[in-house]
Amino acid sequence: MNLPKYIDEPQVLRLLAPFGDTKAFNMHKDEKGKSKGTIVFEYDDPEITTGALSSLNGLMLGEIRLLFQRVPPEMAATLLRSTDQAKKMDEAEQAAKKRAEESKRAAIEAKAAEAAAAVIPAPAPVVLAPTEPTPADEAKVEEEAETEAKEEEYEPAADATTVVVLSNVVTDADLASD
Repeated sequence: MNLPKYIDEPQVLRLLAPFGDTKAFNMHKDEKGKSKGTIVFEYDDPEITTGALSSLNGLMLGEIRLLFQRVPPEMAATLLRSTDQAKKMDEAEQAAKKRAEESKRAAIEAKAAEAAAAVIPAPAPVVLAPTEPTPADEAKVEEEAETEAKEEEYEPAADATTVVVLSNVVTDADLASD
């Protein structure tokens, strides 16, 4: 139904009353409690519904032509829930989902803790006894020292290409100029 949004519940109920008593009624409202222009209702006597719909459908209310239509019973049950009932049901569903998620998370954490306890035990510590350097070890150390010394004494070959190295070196003179 496409009611003008300025129509309130008592006015709608007066519009429906000549055809019979309503068993259920719900005006859909926004967060501020204002009508969304849609109502859902059910008469006590189902036989009245056909006559009421044919009389009300197309009725002009101000500049708006009213549109009434039947909905399937399962849809009507959902649409007839009041906004407060819908909120309470939604809150209950959310709370149930949250409890289920928390239960699932707790089960996962319990399995993880159980798996962590079943992990391969840490190996026994290995104790290394100090040993005397062998002649081969001493020769290796001397060779590494000679290589480092040669790298420090590097002189480019006469046919070497130019190499430019840019470094970020700040001297005392640079600091004094700032």
